[in-house]
Amino acid sequence: RIIYCARSSSKTHEKLGYNSKVSHLIHNGYDIEKFFPNSSLRSQFRESVGCQPRNLLIGFVGRFSPAKDHENLFSALEQNKREGMKFKCCLAGQGISRNNNELTSLIDKHNLSNEIILLGSRSDVERVMNGLDIHVLPSVTEAFPNVLCEAMACGTPCISTDVGDARLIISRTGWIVPKSDSKSLADALSQASLEAESPGEWEQRRQNCRERIVRNYSIDSMVLAYTNVWQTTAN
Repeated sequence: RIIYCARSSSKTHEKLGYNSKVSHLIHNGYDIEKFFPNSSLRSQFRESVGCQPRNLLIGFVGRFSPAKDHENLFSALEQNKREGMKFKCCLAGQGISRNNNELTSLIDKHNLSNEIILLGSRSDVERVMNGLDIHVLPSVTEAFPNVLCEAMACGTPCISTDVGDARLIISRTGWIVPKSDSKSLADALSQASLEAESPGEWEQRRQNCRERIVRNYSIDSMVLAYTNVWQTTAN
């Protein structure tokens, strides 16, 4: 048997000659008891980064890599800033620090030194995801991006480029934009920030995010799927 965690991965490998007759798609599963909407974690995180409760806090959890395309996000945020949008943006992941000269040069290039907060690698991703208002994935390539599910399980709406299984994960709960298109990303950020000012509408979106992960991407559902494959194979 060949098991894939992402639909996009199965399609790619089958084009290379992998046998589709023995292929199975089992998405990653997430601990919905660890990743869940937590107002206490939200307050703690926002206070730790100096963000007021009503301020818009955007974020991206991902290592510094060309595949993650941080500059796409910076270009979009620069456009939003020029248009008058007020925000802070937290970045977390390997290589996300002031010691990364390439990263800091990109931030300066796009005039975002007052808006970007660098957090480095974090072991408390559930705290970060709870603290954010919007999580953005600006990548040029992905398979099954875990950060989208982790954010959504915490009730945090997501904006993502159309890579890997991002469209499948987000469905109607957030926004999908073309990759390497900072104008479309900026527009989606603007739409999301406006909606976030409507508490009722935004809260419904947050609930939809959480429910989608609970229903489709829990650890229990993943374990059950693996068990079914093993039992079928044994028989």
